[in-house]
Amino acid sequence: MKGNFELPIDKFAEHLGELTKDQLPYSMSLAQNALMFGAQKMLKNTVDRFVIGGAVPFTKTGIMVHKSSKKELYAAIYSPMSGKNARPYIKTMIQGGTRRPLKDNKKLIVPAYGKDRKSAQRLNKRGNIPRNTVGSIMSRSGQNFTGPVKRESNQYKRKSSKPRTHFIGRPKGGKHRPFGLYKTFRNKGPRLLIAMQETQKTYKSIWPAPELSVKYFDRHFNRIIGEASAEAIRTSIPRVIDSTGF
Repeated sequence: MKGNFELPIDKFAEHLGELTKDQLPYSMSLAQNALMFGAQKMLKNTVDRFVIGGAVPFTKTGIMVHKSSKKELYAAIYSPMSGKNARPYIKTMIQGGTRRPLKDNKKLIVPAYGKDRKSAQRLNKRGNIPRNTVGSIMSRSGQNFTGPVKRESNQYKRKSSKPRTHFIGRPKGGKHRPFGLYKTFRNKGPRLLIAMQETQKTYKSIWPAPELSVKYFDRHFNRIIGEASAEAIRTSIPRVIDSTGF
């Protein structure tokens, strides 16, 4: 995520007495962590406003915090870009980017959304269409798969005389409707579940997470510095001052 925010040391020094200046790193670390965890909570609570249908839990748990310590005065909000729990699409949400089909397909397979901003097709916990969804639906509809979706043509052939419940293509008389997987109904027109017509898609930035975070820091900065300094003073060990008796 873009966006930098530095904590000025002099602001902390104003809150600390001479006897507690050794608590400055601890105080700064407390403030950094409080700011980051507060901003993390804010981002999780507000990301739904920017995502059609709302962000899935997998996206929200991908908003993570690198904690600061007295020895390492560095804290950050981040999302993993590699490894088992990678969420590279969060970078696309923030910065924009281009999405391309999986290696087995020439077309993007993306969910269609209704007027209620909800996906017409059930998605997995990551907000994606599960693998083999199209093949499974078409098989239940009495049609055999004959090849991957490489062009705008139906890759499925009928295997029974049962009325089909789904089809791949465009509705009759609907040449301007998207190519994709449709569900049929008896008393109304077919509904698009999954679109399959784009070879790539360029996304604009939809989630200004860095800007929202900086605004949060600005709004809560003075309060959190005061609280962190007070906690550092409260937990400091008083120095023993040598004295002479009479």
